Amino acid sequence: MLDHTSFAARDRDKTSVENVEFNRARTKALVSLEIYLNPKSARGYDLVLAKEGGAWRVVGIWFAWVA
Repeated sequence: MLDHTSFAARDRDKTSVENVEFNRARTKALVSLEIYLNPKSARGYDLVLAKEGGAWRVVGIWFAWVA
């Protein structure tokens, strides 16, 4: 899912999913991600995903917070 996103490519092993919400049809999702490097270097993103052809694709990214 994060293959084509520049913000998480190098920190993939430090990325965790904090929350997932789906629409009724389960074709779109809002995902909250946290990238935690250390207590003074962490950040969060909200992603909108859409299921297209059986695969999930990132269609929107918002920077949510930084520590």
